[in-house]
Amino acid sequence: MGRRGPSPDYAKREKLAGLLRDGTSLSEAARLVGVNRRTAKRWRNGRAIKYADGRVLKLLPVINTTGPKEYSPRYLSEDERIRLADLRREKRTIREIGRLMGRAPSTISRELRRGSDARGRYHPFEAQRRALGRRRVQRTRRLSADPVLGDWVATKLKARWSPEQIAIRSRRQFPDEPARWLCAETIYQAVYRPDLGGLPRELPGRVLRRRHLIRRRDAQRRRSGPVTGMTMIHDRDAAVLDRGEVGHWEGDLIMGAGNATAIVTLVERVTRLTLLGYLPAGPTTLPTWQRAWWPPYLSVRRRPG
Repeated sequence: MGRRGPSPDYAKREKLAGLLRDGTSLSEAARLVGVNRRTAKRWRNGRAIKYADGRVLKLLPVINTTGPKEYSPRYLSEDERIRLADLRREKRTIREIGRLMGRAPSTISRELRRGSDARGRYHPFEAQRRALGRRRVQRTRRLSADPVLGDWVATKLKARWSPEQIAIRSRRQFPDEPARWLCAETIYQAVYRPDLGGLPRELPGRVLRRRHLIRRRDAQRRRSGPVTGMTMIHDRDAAVLDRGEVGHWEGDLIMGAGNATAIVTLVERVTRLTLLGYLPAGPTTLPTWQRAWWPPYLSVRRRPG
């Protein structure tokens, strides 16, 4: 096992990057920082190592001379990662580092886990490159990159197929081509967002079933409105409240595990007669509720008191 080399001088790298961004020549910047010109060039451009067996190892640049890109402050910046590396070399604990940096300890722990190498050493510039690589990038969409698939989807939409039906049929249409398998959301996005491409813009107003020119989510369409024609519990008669009259019932619903099944209960307020209706398919449709009132789903029990 070879001897461990010196730790990278992050302060010199940061200073060199700042001088190059300000327009200083590479030779002058290397002289001001105090490093060899070849080292400064390697930091700026990276390098390639060729082995005797023909393999080539390409090392990426370790400084950014174009200036840092602005990201949301909720993400760790390059300066914060450099400070994290400095505090880590001072043997600070994760909680101390989080307090000094104004970050949650879980953020520091996650960053050290992601940015450390196999030997547990944290390199801030390498961690910054990995973090930028994990960010979402613009990708070519399937329907815009595959004209055959796009034409097939457009044909089905014009035939009044829903995106859900097309998504299911795509697996049967192209059984040996997983790259052409779609989900319904992909089709919706291609129709309603021209920048994602792939389908004609006139499709929403002509062939989609609801014919909405603007995408409307199910949650927005299903906003609950006021229930009409019902009597509030505080408006019931005194005879119902005092249990002085037979024939008034109270209903409730008991949900099973995962909301897969349910039991509807009806209790007569005076006699305490209880009717239990088992809903095997869950309380999702009106016919299910109607079936609950008839045998074999109903059982009669007497509640005490």
